Amino acid sequence: MKVEKSVLLEKKRPLLKRLLSILTDSYEYVSILACDTVGKGYSISKSGIVVQEQQLFTDKGYVVKVYDGESYGEYSFNNITENNIDEIKEAVSESLMPWKDSLRE
Repeated sequence: MKVEKSVLLEKKRPLLKRLLSILTDSYEYVSILACDTVGKGYSISKSGIVVQEQQLFTDKGYVVKVYDGESYGEYSFNNITENNIDEIKEAVSESLMPWKDSLRE
């Protein structure tokens, strides 16, 4: 069975590359996992076989993982646009052990 490329991920690729570039300036390690899967349901009866996409078994979203030299942070989201890249960058920054600064005091 041949797996087709995801139209969604191909469309979002330039934005994800831009986000990766922005985060790479601030962190030693950055990775982005992008997922777009579709579930299928199969029904078999005497009259035939029915195959249909299942909304309950779909998975669309992104996970950013970063390392700043001391701690790791992860942030997951399901939408990326030109308008929310800065918000995502901030959320990633906030995901890095928010209490670690209090350890230094």
